[in-house]
Amino acid sequence: MGLSEVGYKDALTYKPTKNGLKLESEVDIPTCYDDAIMEHNLELNILVER
Repeated sequence: MGLSEVGYKDALTYKPTKNGLKLESEVDIPTCYDDAIMEHNLELNILVER
């Protein structure tokens, strides 16, 4: 049996945060196709230093 999603997220963000990197969670990024902005955004679980 594995960790919950929150447990994995904590494990993935621990080391970068410890090393001073800035993280953002649940970030919406506009999605474009053929020069048009799509109705739905791409949602990133973790974004490291934008």
